[in-house]
Amino acid sequence: MDVEFGSMSNLISRGLQNDSYVVVQPIINQCGRIRVAAEIFGARPRYKKNSYILAKFTQDNESIELYPGMVQFYFEHVLRLPTIGERTHKLAYVK
Repeated sequence: MDVEFGSMSNLISRGLQNDSYVVVQPIINQCGRIRVAAEIFGARPRYKKNSYILAKFTQDNESIELYPGMVQFYFEHVLRLPTIGERTHKLAYVK
């Protein structure tokens, strides 16, 4: 089954009531630090030393590009999928 992602306003305006659509809620939980396994990562200013990162992006030709950045804050987003339920993603907003 193919699943399409869309906003609630698009689905309502089109009058679509279909199980193949997944509504992505525009709600996040923002935080200054986040725990992943046993390690705590923090954004600035309290954890300024830990907020600098190198982001890796793999290109289509399999080469890897590195970009320096500074984490402004962390956030969690919950996605509710019809077949597998809720999935929480922990992400970072990088400047």
